[in-house]
Amino acid sequence: MTYYLKSANIKTNAITEYTGDAGTSIEGVNFKDIGDINIATGNTYNFQINATPVTEFVTTGIKVNQIDELTATSGVTIDSVILKDGQVTVTGDPTLDMQVATKQYIDNLIDGLSWITAAKAASNGNIVIATGGLAPANLDAGVTLVENDRVLLWLQTDPIENGVYIVHELSAWIRSADTNGNDEFANKSIVVQQGTNYGDVEFTCTNDAITVGTTEITVIRRTSTHRHRNLSDLQGGTTDQYYHLTSTQHTLLTGEVSDFFGAVTAASNGDLNLGSGDLTCVDIASTGTMTINTINEKTAGLGVTIEGMKVENNTDSGNIMQINIPTGYSYAFQINDVTVFEIGT
Repeated sequence: MTYYLKSANIKTNAITEYTGDAGTSIEGVNFKDIGDINIATGNTYNFQINATPVTEFVTTGIKVNQIDELTATSGVTIDSVILKDGQVTVTGDPTLDMQVATKQYIDNLIDGLSWITAAKAASNGNIVIATGGLAPANLDAGVTLVENDRVLLWLQTDPIENGVYIVHELSAWIRSADTNGNDEFANKSIVVQQGTNYGDVEFTCTNDAITVGTTEITVIRRTSTHRHRNLSDLQGGTTDQYYHLTSTQHTLLTGEVSDFFGAVTAASNGDLNLGSGDLTCVDIASTGTMTINTINEKTAGLGVTIEGMKVENNTDSGNIMQINIPTGYSYAFQINDVTVFEIGT
């Protein structure tokens, strides 16, 4: 039975469905349970303020003119996409042709790198994969592992085992699903998130092809880089910042060369060009040697001084090569540590 109540206005605190599970219909819009609004096919449902629609619900979706954040600084999140201050933040790089390209994705293309999901930690040495566990020996310090964490093993005794592994407490670690197939880890880069030594460090697999279980896998630690968008961003570097610009700009380098490269080794017949700088050898082991074809004076007229003995070209005396020995010293020519003649002052 249907009842009709004819009135210009109705005031009530609650309207409850008459028949169980049927809901309550008002002008064709059915309200069913908490949060359910059922709109008949072909109809729309408007929220209005001062008779102006602000939101329209249709059977295929929602139409709105504007969505603003409810809480300041939080932005608006729609299916994991964050809209904030005119910027769009997504959770991953594109995988399909018509998906948005992120800044990270473009930067990686410029660098020629292909990234996989980050690892929580990295190894400091060989880790026994078969033993598994959450606290294996040779795990980088400062990391607490939990089940199913990703760990980069790059220093295995058997390099065939190098790669990205999934942590298991009570069973053997296994290769991650994105690197357990042939060639899946080849030429891939990965960031390690935590650890005293390797937190926020990038690594790259240098193999062009990989047969899992057969190929010796090489993983290297990438050098730290910083991308600058304009020249002004490079001016006035501070301590521990290392910039290399074009010859028309400037080079700022602080610290010892060995801080970056270790021992400096020149190739056969190579040149070490210091410009107007000085070359200072802090320490050369007693068994070390330095082989040099030519040493020329830095400042004209001063010659070259070796252990107090000065060698110079005396142009005033007709380009005669002079060896000047300090007073009180002698100069000996030796063969197999045996002096054959000696020149004194």
